[in-house]
Amino acid sequence: MAKNTEKKVYYYKILFDDSAKDNIYKAIRDEKAVKKEICEYEMCREALEYLQKENIENTEIVNNIMKETLETRGKNNENLINLSKIVQELRKSGKSFDEEQFNRVYPLYIEILKLNFLSIKNIAQGVKYYDNIQKAANKKRRSMAVRFNRKLVEPFDKLDYQLSYYKMLLRTYESVINMSMAQYMNFIEKKE
Repeated sequence: MAKNTEKKVYYYKILFDDSAKDNIYKAIRDEKAVKKEICEYEMCREALEYLQKENIENTEIVNNIMKETLETRGKNNENLINLSKIVQELRKSGKSFDEEQFNRVYPLYIEILKLNFLSIKNIAQGVKYYDNIQKAANKKRRSMAVRFNRKLVEPFDKLDYQLSYYKMLLRTYESVINMSMAQYMNFIEKKE
């Protein structure tokens, strides 16, 4: 009984409490942030294409990973916005948090978790390529920085940053990377 109450409090905080520091809606990206991510992806793509012309291997694979990750993040952002709208509607109804409200939002919450997991699994596919591509990008950036203007170097900076970010994410999610979706959902269920 106490465990069930703890679970309800947990879900209430992340799904219905705007003031909670760990509510899920803090992950929503506004239009400006989404446009920035697209612009940064385009710069990474530009750097990867340049490295591909320099015969650096697996740049196309990493480009596809980045593109798919950006698309998944976009879908997840839409899901977060939809979830937020549903919760706002439920608040306007004046009802207190109950099983019916929970059952209305929980499937979308699970979908968000699944998309996050798929995004991490997608990023993990390129782990064996990131170091080599990052080294090549840094080498190219250093050689260009002396001779060219900053605008030509910026795509390599973005690529370096993005690959470092991916590696950090993989370290963070290391304990679940090798799980199947079913194992991951079981892990989440036990953790929550």
